[in-house]
Amino acid sequence: MAASASGVITLLVLLLAGPLVWLLVALVKKIRGGTEEAREVTPVANESASEREEVKGIDYLMGLLGYAIGIGNLWRFPYLVGKWGGGAFVLAYLVCLVFVAVPAYVIEMVMGQYTRKSTIDCFRMIHPRWTGLGIGQVIMLSWVIPYYNVLLAYACIYIVGSLSDPLPWIGDSARYFNVNVLNSYEGNYDGVAFGGIHWQLAVALLVVWLIIALSVAFGKQILAKVTWVTVLGPVFLLIVLLVRSVMLDGAADGIKFYIGKFDGEMLGKLDMWAAACGQILFSLSPGMGTAITLSSYTKPKEDVVKTCFIVSICNSAFSLVGGFAIFSIVGNIAYNINAAGGSTT
Repeated sequence: MAASASGVITLLVLLLAGPLVWLLVALVKKIRGGTEEAREVTPVANESASEREEVKGIDYLMGLLGYAIGIGNLWRFPYLVGKWGGGAFVLAYLVCLVFVAVPAYVIEMVMGQYTRKSTIDCFRMIHPRWTGLGIGQVIMLSWVIPYYNVLLAYACIYIVGSLSDPLPWIGDSARYFNVNVLNSYEGNYDGVAFGGIHWQLAVALLVVWLIIALSVAFGKQILAKVTWVTVLGPVFLLIVLLVRSVMLDGAADGIKFYIGKFDGEMLGKLDMWAAACGQILFSLSPGMGTAITLSSYTKPKEDVVKTCFIVSICNSAFSLVGGFAIFSIVGNIAYNINAAGGSTT
């Protein structure tokens, strides 16, 4: 198994593109003698919030987008669409977006902007008895992040595997995931307990945590630059994935299932509505305190309602567009199985 030159080059471009762009921007500012960095933090107009730092409106928007858009848009959303009746789930998802997620999201943004406090202090400021709500949000976030980072660690293993030629999961992708990624045991589990540490997964998880630590350790200015990369990067990759996947054999059949299938009976099932509501709440994440904290750093006159609509629409659009790419690939897999004489029914 040899290294894939195209894979290595692609990975280097993705890793270095962001730092090189910001280095170029820094050089241009230095040559012009600009003072943009000094103007990023400005005093707040009212006295009660005079000690609170402020971020630019675009940095605030990109921060919220970076938090909302993630692997779940491409991993969990298409799976739920396939499980719950195709277009019926998409309809339920959009209904829950409008009537559940957006109202909850905008309330948190307004709370953060008005109180100029992070989540715990925000609820304490509303009423001391509400402090537990802020603490609860912190606990939930502390619980979700480690789980989510493990999923990112899985992706890191696949990134490393994609640098090989041929791809190591060709032939038996299920076994590669179960053995190489999950390090699953086969047979009798008695006496195994938690099992040994899978060093590949441990290293991948360490890399994920290091990236997070380096992103937040140097203050909001560096974090603002990181969000530009983490938002625009996935959008670019999604466009590449979409263009390539729709050209695959059988892609039309997958897209037909995605937007052509509408199982109306699913609309009468509460479990489907719970899944749709859970997906949009999982993606936008109101109730986690992030929107409160990020909004506490925005300007008092920032139009947070407009920002809420932009983030909500972009987040859902990413999921919906990603569905075309994923179901194109699913259609190609079905096409190849049928071509080989197998059955997908």
